[in-house]
Amino acid sequence: MSYKNTVVKIITLIFGFICLSVFVNGQDSKTRTADDIMLDYYDRVDGVQPRNGAKREFVEVDENSKSIPDSLQSYDEIAKFLTRNLSSEKDKFRALYIWIAHNIEYDIGLSGQDFTSSEELVEVALKNRRGVCSHYARMFDLMSKSIGLTSYLIVGYTTADMAVGHAWNGVKIDSNYYFVDVTWAAGYAIDGEYFHRFRNKCFMTEPKKFIRDHMPFDPIWQFLENPVSPTEFVIGDFNKLEKDGNFMFADSIAHFESLNELAQLESSTKRMISFEEGNALLGEESTLNQYNLAILYINKGVHQFNFFNNYKYEMMRKVNLKDGRLKELIDSAYRDYHRGYSYFKNLRKDNEKINAMVNKNKDKFSDLDQRINAERDYIYEYISKGKLKRFWMFLNHK
Repeated sequence: MSYKNTVVKIITLIFGFICLSVFVNGQDSKTRTADDIMLDYYDRVDGVQPRNGAKREFVEVDENSKSIPDSLQSYDEIAKFLTRNLSSEKDKFRALYIWIAHNIEYDIGLSGQDFTSSEELVEVALKNRRGVCSHYARMFDLMSKSIGLTSYLIVGYTTADMAVGHAWNGVKIDSNYYFVDVTWAAGYAIDGEYFHRFRNKCFMTEPKKFIRDHMPFDPIWQFLENPVSPTEFVIGDFNKLEKDGNFMFADSIAHFESLNELAQLESSTKRMISFEEGNALLGEESTLNQYNLAILYINKGVHQFNFFNNYKYEMMRKVNLKDGRLKELIDSAYRDYHRGYSYFKNLRKDNEKINAMVNKNKDKFSDLDQRINAERDYIYEYISKGKLKRFWMFLNHK
């Protein structure tokens, strides 16, 4: 956020409080509370129309999407019910957006929890009707995909707090990309107190507008041909938005979606590292991704190594197995393990949590690295020998 915009918002806020008594004692004094006035203030500052004049395009969809039968419990059942009479993708996205924002309350005191899957995380949020940004974004993502809509789960940070991560969604209709932030639509916080009050904002927002307060960790999720850098975002320099760029984000997204989960994590992490520019939060996220990549590749290598050993023991029992397969298995184990071990050794050590995990595992990973190297050298020598020498190699091999 720029200094100029900050000053304008502060002045507007002061003016709003000065006028508070006028609004309360005026024509609407019997029906309008201080929260109502604050909500309208936030709508004005956010650059959207007040509720009474809110987007007439979705009046019917909004009214029909605020509640559902109690019998519906799962996210896919809810999504199907909300969109049962809708034909356009935009209306379907809107129905999901409205229901989640009205029925899931932000939990300021919710601590970090571990979940085995997105589905489990969403199930807990649906049961408790509470959550944080990750619950809102994952719920919207799973609901959208369950009814055939194209949604993307995006993580990054915002101008509201650049030291804390945030999650939101991207959506695609035909060849056009937009943004949705259900968390910001569900309410707002003042002095640590949360007000669960719907705000008509952050629905189908154009990329050039959304980037002014939302910065994804991975630049492809800006949906811009001329991506804004983290430094430009922090200082509020968006001049490049008016210039042509050559970043083919749609092609990058299409390629990204063609990759398996591990390759997706790796490609995203590489872009994040090249995009980091000293941003502390982005640096932490990319380091955590590198640690996850290290563990995933190391585990994959260990799995291949175990498979190789089983194959080798079959050969020792004089089963007719091929040398080429033996070499293929040890090469696969070596390749995956060393890819992970390389990530592990090059992790930044200034992150306390990562540093603790590195210290815990470094000896174990180093020993396993030596074992795989030694086994690979042994196999390469073994397959180069004749039958008699192979027999003696097996007898003397530990």
